[in-house]
Amino acid sequence: MKIIWILCWSCCATLLIGQKGNTFQVKRLKKIKQKIRQDLKGFGVQIKNVRYKGKRRAIGEFWNGDAIFQMSHGIVLSTGVAEDAQGNNDITSKTGVNRRKGQAIFKTTTNQKLYDAAVLQFDFYPNSDYISFNFVFASEDYPELSYSGLNDILIFILTLPNGEKVNLAHLPNSNHPISVATINPTTHPQYYINNSIQSAIQVENSVDTFLETNSTHQLLLTRSWNMEQAITATSLYPIQYDGFTKVLQAQSNVIPHQKHRLQIGIADHGNYIFDSAVFIEMESLHSHEDSSFQAGILKREPNYYYTIDTLSQTRIRPIIIDHPTRPSICLDQPSDLLFSYDSPNLSPTNQSLLKQLSQQLHQCPDLKLRVVGYAAAKDNRYNRKLSRERAERVKIYLIEQGIANDRIEVNWQGDGSKTTKKALAQNRRVKLQIY
Repeated sequence: MKIIWILCWSCCATLLIGQKGNTFQVKRLKKIKQKIRQDLKGFGVQIKNVRYKGKRRAIGEFWNGDAIFQMSHGIVLSTGVAEDAQGNNDITSKTGVNRRKGQAIFKTTTNQKLYDAAVLQFDFYPNSDYISFNFVFASEDYPELSYSGLNDILIFILTLPNGEKVNLAHLPNSNHPISVATINPTTHPQYYINNSIQSAIQVENSVDTFLETNSTHQLLLTRSWNMEQAITATSLYPIQYDGFTKVLQAQSNVIPHQKHRLQIGIADHGNYIFDSAVFIEMESLHSHEDSSFQAGILKREPNYYYTIDTLSQTRIRPIIIDHPTRPSICLDQPSDLLFSYDSPNLSPTNQSLLKQLSQQLHQCPDLKLRVVGYAAAKDNRYNRKLSRERAERVKIYLIEQGIANDRIEVNWQGDGSKTTKKALAQNRRVKLQIY
């Protein structure tokens, strides 16, 4: 009888453990240096010199987050207590006070008074030209304090080998920083998930109509943003935060095999109350060669932020020899863009030329664009970085004008061998070619 009782108890305990194992959990992160070095990285990157500044209770490790924000396992940095994230949203203003002032690294983005800062820092060596990772930002400031002006601060400060610092915590295809003011039920709602009681939200769902051509058909498509999760008026997810973003990607160009530093930080702004947090997916820190690379849910669901419907399709010849009905503008080759010395910034003239180019690409949907950046002779390693940044600025500007990412091919060259005054001026350019 005793043996039967023990077996029954073991079976029940196993069942309970299995049920608990399927729920969203957050625990204090132990062995921080080892965890970050071994578990955060994906492929093509080596992590060293891990440091953490903040209360130990503010950094944690989460599991089983798939049903909440499409990331199963990762780390979390909070302005309160990391473990407070787990459980249903039964407290609408969860606050954990850590009595830590803002770290100095936040001064690269703001001069505001900050509290409860937590900063994870490490050096890394990438194997390829780009670095990226997936993350989610969450906050108790949602949704009622979206426009209070006291927006908690999230930063991903990348320090390049030359000492330049870049903040990677910004909206997709934009330089606007991530905060409750830039992603909420009415501002960029396509990136927002509500998890609290709110008034009924009316959001205009913009529709983008565009042509797509494959080897057999020409398709007229519509793309509409998926904002259903932003306008829900109740709490649906087993997490304490009142709202959070969809999975976003931080990405930057880097210099292969050189030392870089990444500082991931979050802090309360204006006061200690109302926690915010950033969740970073484990094994999503990759170094890669393609600027359009995606990982995790962003790779599994290409239409993660929007849905595409087919309005009509027309069968075409398998091989198109010419384009008799194509506008003559499609045959025009754009002029090169010239840049000031040692600068990647687009001048008003360059912006005007790119607007004309975007109109051409909109009228000629079968065309693609090759962008090649150049830099004047100075230092070959520095040249490649500067020429790459010039090319990337052009690509970002065209994407903001509505040109699809996959229609733009980016490359760059050093041009360090040309040293005459005339040649140097020619090197400070971006060459554009449609094909």
